[in-house]
Amino acid sequence: ATVMLAGRDLGKAERAAASLGVRYPGRVSARVADAADPASLDRAFAGAGLVAVAASVLEYADIGGLLRDLQRMGVRFEGRRLDVGALLESR
Repeated sequence: ATVMLAGRDLGKAERAAASLGVRYPGRVSARVADAADPASLDRAFAGAGLVAVAASVLEYADIGGLLRDLQRMGVRFEGRRLDVGALLESR
């Protein structure tokens, strides 16, 4: 499995990806994605098999808009916790 980390701040996503990439070389990447910008979601999640939403402050996150965009893209949403390390270890 591969993991792509995305967020409004590409630098932050890249630092997080680099940190995970130490343990899982070549399997973690970073992209820009802004839930308020459907076109950025299209670019970021193109070809994704799974999208995990991890917002540190949900009061500012437009989860409803994000869910509509994911549905439009044909991405299924499940509200549950995800252990990224376990995902990367599994494949």
